[in-house]
Amino acid sequence: MNVNHGFNMRAKDHVNLRDLMVWLFPLPASSSDNEKHDHIIRCMIGAFTDSQCTNALNRLGIKNKDLSYSAFITLRRVCLEHTGNHYIKFKLNNH
Repeated sequence: MNVNHGFNMRAKDHVNLRDLMVWLFPLPASSSDNEKHDHIIRCMIGAFTDSQCTNALNRLGIKNKDLSYSAFITLRRVCLEHTGNHYIKFKLNNH
């Protein structure tokens, strides 16, 4: 993907999920620290609205309706996998 909207997706092999969520789902600069924190947590577990996802996909330059739906599902799956991978460490350490 060679779309530049202020976030270089090719800058490194691994993109930090938090940084990606901040870029894809921006909040107004006037948001409080608590609002920013809660917003990022919701985004990182895939709890974003269809409208927010549509805006995020537009930021990525994805306009094709079929591709957008697929990307939307993939984005939520990646968020949930990230959460699962984080918590599996705790589960493995307690057994």
